[in-house]
This record gives sequence, C-alpha cells and structure tokens, in this order.
Amino acid sequence: MLSLTAGDAERPGLLGYIKGLRFIRIEAFDTDAAVTATELLRFGHSWAAVHAIHAARPSPAHPTGRYLLTLTPPRPTPAPASKPSTPTSSPPPR
Repeated sequence: MLSLTAGDAERPGLLGYIKGLRFIRIEAFDTDAAVTATELLRFGHSWAAVHAIHAARPSPAHPTGRYLLTLTPPRPTPAPASKPSTPTSSPPPR
C-alpha cells in the first residue's frame, strides 16, 4: 500500500502515473478511514501520516494490516555512543 496523498505531495504527478498502472488497485478513503482520520488529525498528525496509519492498521479485509511503501524511508536511529572504558588500575607490585 502506498500513501498516494503523501507520495503525490512530495512528487507531483505520482498519483496520475500510478493510477494508470493496470496492476495497481486503489482503494477508496471510506467512512472508516474518515473516522480514523478525524481522530488522528485532532492529535496533530499530518494528513499524509493519517492516510498511511489508516492503511497500515488491521481491518476485516486485512486482519494483519498491510505493508506501506514510502518515498523517503525513515532514517535509522543511531546507537548511543558508548563511553570509552577506563582501564582499571591495579595496585603497584611490591
């Protein structure tokens, strides 16, 4: 599932191109989507994020949810820098 709203906003003309592909099925943004969108928009999510969140959530038609394709994958979170280990000093030999 590709969020066409987000994709076309970032790359104008993408929606028209994808719509012309015969093997792509575009699903309508139905009443359930509108209810989800309203809730998520109230919490400050962008319209593109709302569309993607709704598409990925489990539904009767897709009980395990769906995969989303993105134009800009999220950057991995860098691992926190580890502190350099300080050698433990042993008492001087006698």
